[in-house]
Amino acid sequence: MNDTGKLLRYSASAGSGKTQALTAFYLSRVLHDPGAYRRILAVTFTNSAAAEMKSRILQRLQILGADDSGSGIESKGTDAGVSVSTSSSKNESGSRNESERGREKLSVSEAERKKFAAYLCEMFPDLFHDPVQTVLTIKKNAPLALNNILQDYSRFTVGTIDSFFQRVIRAFAREMDIPAGYEIELEHEALLSDAVDILLGEVAEDTRLRDWISRYMSSRLDDNKGWDIRREIMDVASQIFNENFRQLSNDERREISDYKILGDYEGRIFAIKKGFETDLRDLSGRGVKIYEECGLTPDDFLSKRRGGVGESLRKYAEGDTQQPNNTWNKASGEGKFYPGKASPEVVEAFRNATDKGLADIVKAISSLFGERYRLYASALAQVRTIHIIGILGAISERVRIQAHDENLFLLSDSGELISRLVADDDTPFIYEKIGTTYDNYIIDEFQDCTGTLLEIVKLLTMSK
Repeated sequence: MNDTGKLLRYSASAGSGKTQALTAFYLSRVLHDPGAYRRILAVTFTNSAAAEMKSRILQRLQILGADDSGSGIESKGTDAGVSVSTSSSKNESGSRNESERGREKLSVSEAERKKFAAYLCEMFPDLFHDPVQTVLTIKKNAPLALNNILQDYSRFTVGTIDSFFQRVIRAFAREMDIPAGYEIELEHEALLSDAVDILLGEVAEDTRLRDWISRYMSSRLDDNKGWDIRREIMDVASQIFNENFRQLSNDERREISDYKILGDYEGRIFAIKKGFETDLRDLSGRGVKIYEECGLTPDDFLSKRRGGVGESLRKYAEGDTQQPNNTWNKASGEGKFYPGKASPEVVEAFRNATDKGLADIVKAISSLFGERYRLYASALAQVRTIHIIGILGAISERVRIQAHDENLFLLSDSGELISRLVADDDTPFIYEKIGTTYDNYIIDEFQDCTGTLLEIVKLLTMSK
């Protein structure tokens, strides 16, 4: 684990001990070097998870470091997670009871030290080799590490990723062009609500914005969704704080705020959607006309109205665009249109229909789906979301303006800004600026890491 770039990952189900394993890794470093806590960055994604990891580390150091007299450091729920307490006897009986409790505590601590020493020798042989010597090392260094952490608690960097980001932001406020006296906005709901109100207030004067929002609401109604404009827009607007949106460049953000650009793009994807639906409907209509002229009904086809070709043609002619089923594929590939027990009259009718081009139409529809359906499905998804993109661009711009006017810094912007900082600057200088350099990084709930966070950690560790 001391080698640069080496990654150790614990992957297991919930409750299987992943956090305990990460805690053990942290302890392996501080028990080997009681000052190593200054060079370990442990991050997780919630305050409760960070508090739990801190508590586990401190409690383990407390148990492992209990001295021969049995007195120790007991958890009292303080901010640091521990407090020091000692006992004194008032009489001979009390002294004996206290002595017995001390021996019991010593027995437990000694057993824990031996057990943990065996674990360290097995899991971290680069640091711990001999179990007997490791027990002595634990007994010596555990109280030193605990005392160091409590005396230098601000350097005990076990916390949320947001708390680490805030630390970097405070150190680099000028480099990031953050105005002096800024306030960090943790909750975006109120700011977002004000921005939406401003946006809706501009509808009366901004005809393009009014048209765009009207088209968005029309698409929602077409999908049988609600018509509460403000609530609908608030649900959409929260996406501007998502990482996918934040990865857009400034030019891309300006483009999605340009209704002309979005309108031109909407026209192109609508043409793809309309073209596929029109061709499918026309071909299917011709197929329905052929089999009806030959005296056939959907019930004469294989599978009848439960997915038969006749029923599928009828649905396609009415606007359905669901991909063909297995029954259709058999008819298209093998020419199997009717069941084996069909009457001679029905068989003759199918021959007439085939002569008039029914089989060719079925094959043409299969080719249409094979060649154009994926593009159609993509266009369909974009037609349903293009208006959302335009609204997101407008709201994002208003949130930025409002935050600037109120001298606010959005905490959700921190990852993006730090990512640019570590990409463009000399990374060791960043460590120098925040006053810390890290040898080890511990990330709990690694699956929740965003791409931005992973990139930041990668850049920080590569500089080592």
